[in-house]
Amino acid sequence: MISLKTKETSKLESLSLKELIETSVELSQVYLEGKDIEFQIENAEDIIIMADYEKLLGVIINLVKNATEAFNTEEMTDENSLRNDKYIKIKTDKDDNSALIYVSNNAEGTKEPEKIFNEGFSTKTTGSGLGLWICKKSIEEQMGELELSRSTEDYTEFSIRLGLGG
Repeated sequence: MISLKTKETSKLESLSLKELIETSVELSQVYLEGKDIEFQIENAEDIIIMADYEKLLGVIINLVKNATEAFNTEEMTDENSLRNDKYIKIKTDKDDNSALIYVSNNAEGTKEPEKIFNEGFSTKTTGSGLGLWICKKSIEEQMGELELSRSTEDYTEFSIRLGLGG
């Protein structure tokens, strides 16, 4: 059972990031059905990370779900809602001591990026404002960082930085 809402401490273990991303893509497909959004994956290298499998899976799926919903916001311009080149991309990479996961899309960015991780803040009329707040806490419990790395009128990117495994 994948759950973002548990308060259990994270169980860090050595994991294949490639396999985790493949699973998250499979489980996220349901959010893209009938929405004409291309799912782009750049996940070639098998990077071993230290993470809590279920919690990281939940975070990535939540970011993908939010990205699909960003294409349907009322504040989107007609031009953006009619575009037929919509995409969500998951890309993995690594530097000297961290694994990096980028989840991006070409929907309109948030108008209030400084509030996006605040508990209770939502841009959706039906949102609880807990999803991204819980995601950030979950990544921090895994000794990582979750950031909104870019948000413009036609591009949004979240980045996750986690420790490498052995």
